[in-house]
Amino acid sequence: MMSPAQRLGQVINARPGELLAALCGVGLFFCLFSGYFMLRPIREAMGIRGGVENLQWLFTATFLLMLAAVPLFAWLNSTVARARYIDWVYGFFILNLLTFAALFQRSADDIWVARVFYV
Repeated sequence: MMSPAQRLGQVINARPGELLAALCGVGLFFCLFSGYFMLRPIREAMGIRGGVENLQWLFTATFLLMLAAVPLFAWLNSTVARARYIDWVYGFFILNLLTFAALFQRSADDIWVARVFYV
């Protein structure tokens, strides 16, 4: 008789020591997408705050910023030790969220804060 953990490991083709890591990865992925889908409506609201007719400029700014950020992200990933790299990336995004929370608290109607948050 196989235990439920052994059955699950067999279903996902995991070796005996890999099941916990796989489940932690699924949990992290779930948390990542949950956070994204909670922030998405706020981001969209900030984008249309300046008018729907200006949304194309926010799309363009996001594209250009990603064009610069992705190679930087790849370079950091290839040169910095993974243990430090993950901490830096998480720290960067936590600091961004806290900064924007403080900015929205201080000046909720500032159109440029909303635009920068969108991008």
